[in-house]
Amino acid sequence: MHRFYLVIRPAGGAGTRRVALDAADSDHALHLAEGHARGADVELWDGDRMLAKMGASTPHLWTVPPAPVGIASGVAAGFEGIGKAGDGIAMRQG
Repeated sequence: MHRFYLVIRPAGGAGTRRVALDAADSDHALHLAEGHARGADVELWDGDRMLAKMGASTPHLWTVPPAPVGIASGVAAGFEGIGKAGDGIAMRQG
């Protein structure tokens, strides 16, 4: 298991929380994170690197931030839609 973190910002600014998630990989962490995302903006972090974020107004739609060439394929591993390096990538999970 690997330790990931969620940063959760509830609608209305009711206090930002940081939640630890233990998951086998980033895909597993995304699935676990959806349970915490109801009505909040959520970011999934691996150490000091944000892997994805989801807005309260777009549930089940994770956005992957732009990544330098060479890192994009690792960040996008486990996702169905992959864009070119340097682009923001938005995709829906299964």
